[in-house]
Amino acid sequence: MNKISVKTWLFTLVIIISTLLVFDIYIWNHTKSFLIEEVRKDFRKKVSLVEALIGELNSGNLQAEALYPFALKIKELTSYRTTFIDKDGRVVADSDVLPSELNNVENHLSRPEVQEAMRTGIGLSRRKSSTIREKLFYYCEPLQENGRIIGFIRLAMFSPEYGERINFLIGLIFRSNIFFLIISIIATFLYVRMIKSQVNALRSPLFQQRDQPNFQKLSRQKFEEFDRVANEVNLLGEKLQTLYGELEDRKEQLLSIFNSLNEGVAAFKRDGMVLIYNKRFKEILGVSDENYNNIRFYDWIQFPPIIQGIEEFLDNGQSIKKRTKFYGERYIDYQILPLMYDKTPSSGFLLTLADVTHLQQLETIRQDFVANVSHEFKTPLTSIRGFAETLLADTEKKKQREKFLKKIEKQTIHLENLVVDLLQLSRIERKETEDLVKMNPIPVIKKVLSEYTTLAAEKNLTLHQEIPKLEKKIKIKANEQLLQTILANLLSNAIQYHRPQGEIWFRLQVTENQLRLEIEDNGIGIPVDQLERIFERFYRVEEARYLFPEGSGLGLSIVKHSVELLSGKLGVESKAEQGSLFWLEIPLH
Repeated sequence: MNKISVKTWLFTLVIIISTLLVFDIYIWNHTKSFLIEEVRKDFRKKVSLVEALIGELNSGNLQAEALYPFALKIKELTSYRTTFIDKDGRVVADSDVLPSELNNVENHLSRPEVQEAMRTGIGLSRRKSSTIREKLFYYCEPLQENGRIIGFIRLAMFSPEYGERINFLIGLIFRSNIFFLIISIIATFLYVRMIKSQVNALRSPLFQQRDQPNFQKLSRQKFEEFDRVANEVNLLGEKLQTLYGELEDRKEQLLSIFNSLNEGVAAFKRDGMVLIYNKRFKEILGVSDENYNNIRFYDWIQFPPIIQGIEEFLDNGQSIKKRTKFYGERYIDYQILPLMYDKTPSSGFLLTLADVTHLQQLETIRQDFVANVSHEFKTPLTSIRGFAETLLADTEKKKQREKFLKKIEKQTIHLENLVVDLLQLSRIERKETEDLVKMNPIPVIKKVLSEYTTLAAEKNLTLHQEIPKLEKKIKIKANEQLLQTILANLLSNAIQYHRPQGEIWFRLQVTENQLRLEIEDNGIGIPVDQLERIFERFYRVEEARYLFPEGSGLGLSIVKHSVELLSGKLGVESKAEQGSLFWLEIPLH
């Protein structure tokens, strides 16, 4: 049975049983009172037959010898056991007890019927006799003389009819209860079955249609209340069908757009269970067209770097974006982002894949070109510089020669510096630097600061150093060359792109897990709209070209790639004519 049937049955049974109990109690009390009253009336009738005899007794003393015959005579007339009791409760005569045995009879003053007769003039009770060991009805009236009680007459009746009537009443009540209970259960069963039939008439069509897109209206119902419910369900069904159609159309549109993306996209729960993915995702991974729903990522993605990236993301919750070599000669960019799909932060993650093999090939060609051109230029430029130095050493026409040869030397040095920067950038991009090791950066930082403090002073600039005293040594994963390159480029820029009498601040901060370096100046600054481009190769702000034309435009690009090689972060804050603040953060090890 379903819940409504159980509740209906329980409610009906409680009502029926409660009603029967109230009815039974009422009938029992009413009938019992009626039977007792009948007994009382019968006793009064019998007592009226012997009033004359009782009147004669009221005129004399209660003597056992005189009363015993009267007791026998009254029993003969009424068939009731007759007992005479004096005012103290002593039994003086009893029709069922010989006078010689009266001494063994208990005092009757405390008997209920005697007490009631003393209070009201008539006493009636039903109880088991302690003398004859039978359950009797006792009727008692006082015997009076001159308005005072001199004793009592008590009649006792053994009434099997009363017990039979009581038993009959109990049986009648029991049979009535059973009959009424059966009728009620049958009626309730029929009613519940009728209700269930109507509920099923509503439920069955809905159950059959739950997986069907088209809603079929419910037919008219037998009862008005259920018919109203059916009408409301029909209205709701029509609205749901309309919404279902709209959702299906929108779903198709979204899936079409999703599958048209050039990038592969897949969403996963935090436990790694696949939520959704597009066709491009499977194409990039090179897997079959099987359905991969309700499986975990490591059952599907077999590429170790991506699995390692996912595990790293699950550990720290930080977004990950990397490029890696895929199988064969292919390269992919993969990105892992937090996903909130059930209103819970970080309840999943989004994995995007992009095939960048062609871009990587172009980048490789570019890097090779830069490296080759740099090497091709370096040798002749070195020779030119050597010839220029030789000419400068010649004493003939020294002034004129010196003028032109210095220009040659200057441009040659500029070209050489440019080539050196290109070579350095190429090596950093190829990760062809010295191995990264755990090192204490403080000595290198102090060494570079010492050198550039002197250079700043030569330019009439002040370089302030804010390096706190550290309680213990710190270590970063780097090498001395890379760290010097980063600091030298940033400090050199701060000095070169500055006006005299300016100030430069170098700050060092250490937290639990990173080293932060800041280089701030109050120089020419950088326009806000050009901040995003200053890390591009060869890009220079116009005013910077004017102040320092010899610059290569590669310094900040070298810094950017060097910091990335150290797994660090680089940023800048600046406004034109208000100075610049460059900061970098390198993780501690």
